[in-house]
Amino acid sequence: MLKTLRIASFLTLLAAAATVVMIAVFGLRGNPEIEAFLNREGIVAKFRDKAATAPAKSGTTSPLELAAKAFALRIDPPPPPTPPPPKNPPKRHDPTPPVEIVSPLWKLKGRR
Repeated sequence: MLKTLRIASFLTLLAAAATVVMIAVFGLRGNPEIEAFLNREGIVAKFRDKAATAPAKSGTTSPLELAAKAFALRIDPPPPPTPPPPKNPPKRHDPTPPVEIVSPLWKLKGRR
């Protein structure tokens, strides 16, 4: 019985070693499909190419810069505009002639 256990343990050890060798051989062997997949262009390179070919927008500002400018105006607002000078009203032409002021009669009676 001891001899059988020694043979079984030896065969188990050989089978485990063979399994490790077989996994290493099949795992390290190159697969053309996997190699093609790994050699493809990555997503970072695609974005860099897209950014390089995209037309540059001149005169545009980022949303962060717009928010910063709005916040700066809230903190330090510009001075209020000066009010426009008042316009002189147009001179009215009165078609009636000026009226002479006549003193009241009671004043005239006392003078005579």
